[in-house]
Amino acid sequence: MVPEISPNLESFRIKTADAFTSLIDDPENTPLLEKFRFTYEERRKHPWLRESGQGPLYQGLNGLTEALRSVLFFHHQESQDWLIRRNLEKGMQAEIDPTFLNGMKVSANEAVLDERILQSFARSLNRKNLRVDQLDTPELQQELRHGISIYWENTHAHGYSGDPW
Repeated sequence: MVPEISPNLESFRIKTADAFTSLIDDPENTPLLEKFRFTYEERRKHPWLRESGQGPLYQGLNGLTEALRSVLFFHHQESQDWLIRRNLEKGMQAEIDPTFLNGMKVSANEAVLDERILQSFARSLNRKNLRVDQLDTPELQQELRHGISIYWENTHAHGYSGDPW
């Protein structure tokens, strides 16, 4: 049984899901979402990574949901110019299509159901002096865009290299 979350956290969950959905629906975010897709597709090839939905630890998990949980969890990291330059030089992006975007929306709604990840996201926003109970959709979208960018910048980090088995 999933424990109930506080009304404030539930409100934040709904706002975060709505911000994800509107970000995904906005055509201006296409270049960013193409970067996200590249990273997701690259990382899902490796069974020792959460995005794969494979291996002894991640069997049966929705890899896209896990990727979006990473966006929420690692969004607080600082951007690094050298990673951005390297990734752009390597052309690290992949086309998106309506099927992928719809999958992202479903997975975003699943990602925000993880109370631990949502609380971590809320705490990191609070550390930035952002009050989660007062954030509006554009502010949340800005934080989510940053998280997606960090996810892309770190395509080859967070357990990527080497087969642990």
